Amino acid sequence: MKANGYLDNAFYTNDENLKTQIASTKRGRAYRVMVCVSTFGNVGFFGVPILTFLFPENPEAIVYSAIMIVTMNVMCWSVGAYVLTGDKKYMSLKKAFINPPVLTLFVALPLFFTGVTLGDLPDVVVKVIDYLANMTTPLCMIILGMRFACAPMKELFTDWKVYVATLVKTLIFPILVFAVLYPFNLEPMLFATLVILCGMPCASVNLNLAELYGADQKTAANSILLSTLFSILSIPILMLLVSIKL
Repeated sequence: MKANGYLDNAFYTNDENLKTQIASTKRGRAYRVMVCVSTFGNVGFFGVPILTFLFPENPEAIVYSAIMIVTMNVMCWSVGAYVLTGDKKYMSLKKAFINPPVLTLFVALPLFFTGVTLGDLPDVVVKVIDYLANMTTPLCMIILGMRFACAPMKELFTDWKVYVATLVKTLIFPILVFAVLYPFNLEPMLFATLVILCGMPCASVNLNLAELYGADQKTAANSILLSTLFSILSIPILMLLVSIKL
């Protein structure tokens, strides 16, 4: 039987050949998810609070992160959709450009380049921005706590695919970015921001895409949780690494 374009569970059939095909399809879906979770990181909801904490005297790091947030969203709804489905018809430019992060950037960038600061805005607007900014870290912690509370611990720590995706996303990927960017004479804060954001844990949007396109939701969810947990160790390592350039 099929569901969302993919073969459903083997529970519905006694045909050994069909069971083999279903198992192969499941592995394929899991591997496709591994590609996405190893690439798309939580550069917004998790990355912005981390940058704010690490570089309180360098607000330009948040500006750099905004560009990366938008880029990741565009990639998710185009390349990510294609990777999960293997079909170009699911690549959506509309979804890539009409979403909250991109629309927010279209408003923020003109203000940034024209030199508009918070002091130039009405007090009520400044208060709303401050409230939203201060909510980011607590909300992030609350949502992560809810996910950990609902996650089956046995599945979280026994799936080798989740470990591979976590290692690639939080250490191997940012170290490769570090090696590629190191020879270039980049502004130190830009260099540090890029490396650290590339090491952020797997983004929640990976689970959204897996649910939308019928991919392996369990691998996506567990990768998000384990990579977030592992980032407690990986982020200090990346900070030591980028300190060479700071």
